Amino acid sequence: MALVRCSECGTECSALAAACPRCGHPNSSQPAQYPHQPFSTGQQTQIVNVTVDAGATRPKKWNPALAAILSLLIPGLGQAYKGQAVNGLAWFLIVIAGYFAMVLPGVILHACCAIGAMMGDPYKK
Repeated sequence: MALVRCSECGTECSALAAACPRCGHPNSSQPAQYPHQPFSTGQQTQIVNVTVDAGATRPKKWNPALAAILSLLIPGLGQAYKGQAVNGLAWFLIVIAGYFAMVLPGVILHACCAIGAMMGDPYKK
């Protein structure tokens, strides 16, 4: 692309430009009107297409391993970390009841709680 000097202000501009971008003086070195240049009076047209999805939100990132570790420390904390507070509270109560009943049911429920914390996508509807 060749550069030419504007005869009005001396600014270098493209030889394909219809006019000087600084002063708007018509470009005398432009040989012919190109289809992509609709105006020869120095006006420049810019078309911008923007698509906006108002309902789109980025899903929050969560770590399944961290959710499982949190549920191993305190039953239901992994679910609360995922944003499922009611589910986390339910798991907490169920696991505590399992430990009071007998140790083995409590351990099994605790493991199920940790596995449940790391499974599934909490942001999928």
